[in-house]
Amino acid sequence: MAREHNPNAWTPETIESMIHQLNDIMDMGWQLKSEHDNSIDALHAKLKEQDLLINQLKDDTAMLMQQLRDSSTGVHQFYKDFSLHMKDSIKLVQAFKDLASHICMP
Repeated sequence: MAREHNPNAWTPETIESMIHQLNDIMDMGWQLKSEHDNSIDALHAKLKEQDLLINQLKDDTAMLMQQLRDSSTGVHQFYKDFSLHMKDSIKLVQAFKDLASHICMP
């Protein structure tokens, strides 16, 4: 029986070519998956770095805010102490003036 020439026929060469193409496609798929996984790993590492920097910034900000609160409290306390000292000094100067005026008056 003579074989007719059929362009859609599965010849050993066609099958071998298809197997080779499928292997190339699978290899390319694995290569793309590997590149994708590497990109994801690199992105994950950068996100972790950013997260660490954000946490450090939060800690530094909290510390600065506490220092400002402490400084502000210190300034307020200094102002209160200074005002109290000034009031006491004014009272003493007034008392001295009163005493001096009584002494100087005949």
